Amino acid sequence: MRGRQAEFFMTREDEEAFADFTLSIGHSSFVLDDWLDRPDCRAFYDRATFLEQSPVPKTNPWPMWFIWRCDWGPLVYEAVTVLGKPYYEIVPTKSPVVEFTRSIFRKNELLGGRLAVLLEAESPDGSLVMREPRLLEWYNTLERWIKKHGVRASFDGKTTLTKMYILPGALHYYEQGGRLGLAFQESPGVRPVRKQ
Repeated sequence: MRGRQAEFFMTREDEEAFADFTLSIGHSSFVLDDWLDRPDCRAFYDRATFLEQSPVPKTNPWPMWFIWRCDWGPLVYEAVTVLGKPYYEIVPTKSPVVEFTRSIFRKNELLGGRLAVLLEAESPDGSLVMREPRLLEWYNTLERWIKKHGVRASFDGKTTLTKMYILPGALHYYEQGGRLGLAFQESPGVRPVRKQ
């Protein structure tokens, strides 16, 4: 399925600013993508509760949240089996959501997060169809905020990584000697692109 994504490095201060912006532009909630015993026990978070939550869910090893446009429709769930136990999870292609995977600190390194949206959904006959244009417009608005407030990232200080941004708090962390890395691969370290 086709989609769009922007990767980033954010500290808590950056997340606070992003949450403020996100909640100011539409009727939105942050929803933890954790496996549930029942589809009706999903917790919806306001800004303060979202920011206070541990970035790593207790049952799901990937710290992913969804930003849900509550005014555009309900969340759709499907049953899944994990380690032989039934759970429910959000179906992002059938729900008006954008994925927000948080940056996390692991072993003295800030690992990147991402903002992502799936642009296609499966129709009842199994074919792929484009989703509503307003979902992409909303995603683009969130991505523009990240671009506006971040600087491009690179591995060598020269080669720009496409759609990877270091936000102000993360840049400060890096400038104070912190290390930036990628979540699922070893890297020589990520650094800001310095203009010549």
